[in-house]
Amino acid sequence: MQFRLKARQLALVLLTVFIVQGCRENEPKPHLSELEKLPAATHEGKHTMGFLLNGRAWIPRSSIRFGAVTQSIVSIGGGGEVDGLQVGFGMNINIYPPLRISKPYNLAQNDTASSSMSIDDGVKRTLFCVFEEDAVLEGELLITHYDYQKRIMAGTFWATFLTESCDTARVTDGRFDLLFTY
Repeated sequence: MQFRLKARQLALVLLTVFIVQGCRENEPKPHLSELEKLPAATHEGKHTMGFLLNGRAWIPRSSIRFGAVTQSIVSIGGGGEVDGLQVGFGMNINIYPPLRISKPYNLAQNDTASSSMSIDDGVKRTLFCVFEEDAVLEGELLITHYDYQKRIMAGTFWATFLTESCDTARVTDGRFDLLFTY
């Protein structure tokens, strides 16, 4: 009789553990802020990029472009989605030796750096907004790490785009950690 009672108690304890464990798996995962959705600001050649577009996380899904450094132009960009809209983003830096590290490039002055962005519906490819180089009201790109031997370039950026036909677009907390080709 004592054995049956202990077996029932043990079964009850095990059942309780399984139920509690099952509840833990179904608990909601912590909600990430838009900033936490972005890739970390690293400098290891992880081939990542992202920014907040009007407060919403943008991470390239279709591709990340990174052009050759030795052709006097660095080109960074990609395509991604924000709230169901496709956003194409690109930056170019005209390199006048030496490459500036830890000294910002002004994206609003087209003499050394520029940026552009387009937004479409992603299905019909109907363009909603095109922000060309001259639409950059203000902005900066900062190269924080450059390793020629390992082919790594990393940095941060931000910009405000303004055109007559579109709402203001604010790119904040931008970061990239990319491998480049020569």
